[in-house]
Amino acid sequence: MIVSRGLGNNPIPLRIFNRSDLVVVPDENHEALRDLVRARHDAREDLQSSRQRLVHFLLRHEIRPPQGMRNWTVKHREWLNTLTFERSSQRVVFQEYLHEVGERMKRIEAQIHAEALQSEHAPVIQALQTLRGVAEVTAVTLVAEIGQFSRTDPDGLPIEIYKA
Repeated sequence: MIVSRGLGNNPIPLRIFNRSDLVVVPDENHEALRDLVRARHDAREDLQSSRQRLVHFLLRHEIRPPQGMRNWTVKHREWLNTLTFERSSQRVVFQEYLHEVGERMKRIEAQIHAEALQSEHAPVIQALQTLRGVAEVTAVTLVAEIGQFSRTDPDGLPIEIYKA
């Protein structure tokens, strides 16, 4: 028997990695869900960058929020909507930065919500949400990345390793 120590210090027989029942090729629906989760991750990173660009734009023009106001709250958004600029080019830049913040995330999260309620993965997603601390996006991400939960034992080890 060939033994690998690639997964920690426990010797694991390589024969388990040659088993086709441990490898699941995602179907088109599952791959679409994975794409949606990846798009949300990308949108989240872009949201952080957009917010940073907007804050830097305001700081370049020496505009700061009122004392004690936390960034990106409802009050902060209302304050941002009251800002005006003298030059039309600055108004356009400000509106573009402001529009960029959050719109994409809302659209993607609405689609994630629809998938959580109506897709073939909905029962598993809803079951995961019953666990404490697992919200909808987390449950969808788990289903998208893990795929079939039946491939592992209760400890998370592949079935063959668990029996060995």
